[in-house]
Amino acid sequence: MRILCILNLLLIIITASFSLKGQTAPDKYWIQFTDKSFSEYSTDNPQEFLSPKAIERRVKHSVPIADNDLPVSRFYTDSLEKLGLEILNRSKWFNAVTVYTTDNALMDTLHLLGFVAGKQKVAGIRKTAPESTGKLPADFMSVRQFKKTTTDYYQYGSSGNQVWMMNGNFLHNLGYRGNGMDIAIIDAGFKNANSVSSLAHLYLDGRVLGTHDFVSAGTSVYTQHQHGTNVLSVIAGNQPGTLIGTAPEASYWLLRSEDDMSEYLIEEDNWISAAEFADSAGVYIINTSLGYTVFDDPSMNHTYQDMDGKTTRISKASGIAASKGILIFVSAGNEGNRSWRYISAPADNDSVIAVGAVNAQRNYAVFSSTGPTSDGRIKPDLTAQGQTVVLQSEWGSIMTGNGTSFSSPLVAGLAACLWEAFPQAKSWEIKKAIIKSSSLFKNPDNFRGHGIPDFEKAYMLLDSSYKEPPGKIQIAKAFPNPFSDQLFLEIMVPLPGRTDYSIISLEGRIISSGSFHNLEREEIVQILLPGSIKQGVFILRLLSGEITWRSIILKIPS
Repeated sequence: MRILCILNLLLIIITASFSLKGQTAPDKYWIQFTDKSFSEYSTDNPQEFLSPKAIERRVKHSVPIADNDLPVSRFYTDSLEKLGLEILNRSKWFNAVTVYTTDNALMDTLHLLGFVAGKQKVAGIRKTAPESTGKLPADFMSVRQFKKTTTDYYQYGSSGNQVWMMNGNFLHNLGYRGNGMDIAIIDAGFKNANSVSSLAHLYLDGRVLGTHDFVSAGTSVYTQHQHGTNVLSVIAGNQPGTLIGTAPEASYWLLRSEDDMSEYLIEEDNWISAAEFADSAGVYIINTSLGYTVFDDPSMNHTYQDMDGKTTRISKASGIAASKGILIFVSAGNEGNRSWRYISAPADNDSVIAVGAVNAQRNYAVFSSTGPTSDGRIKPDLTAQGQTVVLQSEWGSIMTGNGTSFSSPLVAGLAACLWEAFPQAKSWEIKKAIIKSSSLFKNPDNFRGHGIPDFEKAYMLLDSSYKEPPGKIQIAKAFPNPFSDQLFLEIMVPLPGRTDYSIISLEGRIISSGSFHNLEREEIVQILLPGSIKQGVFILRLLSGEITWRSIILKIPS
């Protein structure tokens, strides 16, 4: 209580000191906190700040709930707001906020607040017209027709080559089309995505899980830039005979982080907040067709030496996201024939999959950014078709575009289909199989990375590791979930026998255990619960012979 009183007194002093100061030009700052004191959250109750899917992904990857999962301290953010600072975005991973102020003199006193570790200006006055950054497609051209003789589940039409090049039709024909996979697209806007024909199925089926604008809170992403719409059509489109995406049955979060009217460091911080949102929502894959090198304010510029995967904030954040069990796909950049030439951030991070571009004949596209990273690593990681890629415009026309912006989502979508086929696989196993399947795996270079992935080969590589053993649990579902007083299990195994179950805390402590004799048919079994079990998130583990099955369950008050 004494600490709170002292901090409140400091706020009064600072506010009084600057209440008579004149206004200055508006600016935006990144403010980092020293700690997460006075937090209303605890790692013991992750269900209060992480979705069940996010918790399940952490359990699957043996990732503990950590302090960087906790939201920033509300006491600290409330304190900044009392000073007149507008909170734009929050970052739990970096324990920081982005703020807007029209009184920059106030920023010089923030060091008086003991909970402020540092600050950085990340944006100034917006320019009246945007400058070209090379992040968006270089040009558009007429649709090119492709031909294939084999019969596929989908009528790919003009979009066939960009799928066939990676043997993505192999997965589609097996029935793996992204169903059950949640993907976040972080981009510059999704203008008219909710009204163009190739994406109509997403809205009819309820597979747009939500949207959020991290550039301008409360703004509809559907009124902003068209780039995200183009990207989404490449991965999710379903217009038979014309445009088929690589994961047309997946579900999507549409997140805007890029302000196309200017180029400031704040856009990296917007991206970080979007990635954290996607993590908390429980996505398994993030695709971002964005990259950063130089800015409208030269003092914010990155250098090539910064492209080591661990210097820029956005690259650090990409690494954190990957550590949570998320696959990150990033466009390598369109600077191959420009003065910068190299990949951009966050494509430089070693945990992300940076995707470069080839043309329809599988040859290197000259605009595709090259490696190596400044610390000598091969980049990009992979390549896919990024020249004359068939997509849909925000006005509904089918056209083609150039850019690694489109090669990246092509690969991301097929990765979702592959993961659908092997849901028990870890993110790093999916990544390893994709890279190992690629055309230049044994001889990578800094133009095409490990080459073009072959998803039939990737499937076979994983299939050899995940052969289904006899006695596999074919059906297992805990219900109701969340539960209060009673918990049941729907189960089916091909052979009769004994099944053991355990309810385990996230710390690994067995709360309850038991067993039952299952028959060779589908049946419903009640799980016996101890009266002392408290509310919270637990792991339900089943063991049948040598087969282990796990699921996240949530106990709520009666």
